[in-house]
Amino acid sequence: MTTDSWTAYNADSMKHRTFSSFDDAEAWLTGLDGYSGGDKMNKDVLTGGSFVAKITHRTAYEATDWRDLYHVHDEMCPVNCKEAEWPYSTDIDVVGMIVLNEVGGEADEE
Repeated sequence: MTTDSWTAYNADSMKHRTFSSFDDAEAWLTGLDGYSGGDKMNKDVLTGGSFVAKITHRTAYEATDWRDLYHVHDEMCPVNCKEAEWPYSTDIDVVGMIVLNEVGGEADEE
């Protein structure tokens, strides 16, 4: 897991990076080598399209159901077996959802 707590987006190059400090993000974003300049510059740069932002939340995967908790029907099952089968594709063993976890603490403060 990364400990970077700042992100910067350059609307001219359409690239983004994460940084451990605001100063590093600002230096990358405002560096002259990061912009095409002149008529070739993306107009979004001039209207706030480039930015530095503090990362306050990060994604994580939270499993909500596992295939091995379900019954597998086979030739030993009675004809009227009512055991619940895995309701998802047989290619999937775990299902879940993406959640946002708040990051914080002194290590993340600038």
